[in-house]
Parts: sequence; C-alpha cells; structure tokens
Amino acid sequence: DFMDITLANMDKFMKLEYEEVSIISNDGLKLYGRYYNNNSAKTLLFFHGYHASPFNNINTPGLWFLEDGYNILLITERAHEKSEGKYITFGVKEKEDAMLWYNFLKDNYNPKEIVLYGVSMGGAIVSMISDKLDSTVKALIIDSAFTGTYEEVLFSIRRKSKFFPKFFTLGISLYCKLLGKFNLEKGLAKKALSNTNIPVFMIHGKKDKIVPLSMAKENFEAIKSKKYLYLANSDHAVSIYTNLENIKKEYYDFIKK
Repeated sequence: DFMDITLANMDKFMKLEYEEVSIISNDGLKLYGRYYNNNSAKTLLFFHGYHASPFNNINTPGLWFLEDGYNILLITERAHEKSEGKYITFGVKEKEDAMLWYNFLKDNYNPKEIVLYGVSMGGAIVSMISDKLDSTVKALIIDSAFTGTYEEVLFSIRRKSKFFPKFFTLGISLYCKLLGKFNLEKGLAKKALSNTNIPVFMIHGKKDKIVPLSMAKENFEAIKSKKYLYLANSDHAVSIYTNLENIKKEYYDFIKK
C-alpha cells in the first residue's frame, strides 16, 4: 500500500540531519527552510503544497534525490509551520519568496546544477518563476500544478457551488486585495511557463479532482522548451508514490536527452 510506504519514508526523512536556514520576505516575514548537505555540486530546491507539511510531499522523492547525490533545500512556505505569515496566497506572494530562496541557495551554497521541484501549489510556484531562472537550473519538475491562482480559486468554488461561482470568486478576490494585500490575478503559472527555456518534466494524475487534468494540458501546451508529461492513473499529488519507479525511469530518460 502506497500510504504505508509514504509513512515509512516520511519517518526516514524526518530523522535526517539538516541545517535550519531562514530568509526575510519582501514584506518582512521570517521564512524557514531545511538544508540537507550531501556534499554535492547539485541541489534540489523543493516547494510543498497548500496546507501541507513539507515532509508530506518530499519524503519518497526526497530520498530518491539524496540517493542520487543531491543536496536538498526544503523550504517551508509562508503561513506554514514556523514560517511567518497570516495568509497563504496561492503562489502570488510565494513566487516572490521562491526567488529569494533561489538566490539564497546560489549565494550561500554555490551549486553548479539546480533542479526545482514543486507539488500542487508548490508546482504552481515553480511554474510562476520558471521564466526568471538562469542556466544553473537544469530541469523543473512540476507535479499537479494549476494554470493560475484566479483560475484555481474559480475551479474550487465551482466544485462546491453551482450558483454564481464567478460572483463568489470576485468576492474572494476583493477580500484578498483589501485584507491580504495580494491580487489573485497576478499568480500566472501558464504565462510564465510559455516563456521559460528550461526543460520541464510534468506529472499529473488523471483522476485529479483538485487541479483538473485540463489545467495540466494547458500548462504543457504553453511550454516551448523541452518537455515531457507523465500522466498517472491516480488522484491529486500522489502520482509519485503510486508510480515512483516508472516516473524515475522516465525522468532520467528525459534528463539524458
């Protein structure tokens, strides 16, 4: 059962030694991360999903990358765990934080090769900065990402209510602008992906009810760089656990090319 494997790997990962690191966001929040030093020239920079513990998403793929010789910078997004912040902004502010973490990684550890990996909202965050990264980044792994913040909020409301979903989304958008001080319409994943020149390895579950498969296809079609889409017969953000060996093989084939 993949849940048993996941829990066992989470326990293994949580017992690993790491260095606690931190940055200050552009709006003054202290954000935390964990750096796992494998004494390597290559590093995985990992972004977790909405309301997830970083360990929920990193455990099995994290062990895979450590075995492959990578260091890992596992960040904790704003308003999660110890990281400060009142609002989760579905990528709008997190994309700014992600660029700060990216620069922190380069300035402090000087990796020669970087892979960015994000799951769900984390995948959208990686997508949103995909057009702002330099040639140190060799690949992006984007699992279960939405096309944009506004589109995902609208989709979520449509799932819960068939009555006036755009009206409710407008209300949420105004609330975010007035109280959260962020704009849903500025979380643009698909647009950034259309301008990246970095190879993109995408993963998505065919049974995903939280981020629809149609969004994965839109994102994939927008990408003009080298790309690959792995579709698994799975639910939201669990493809890596139910198809790990197949995904590893396809990923390494992709990277070799």
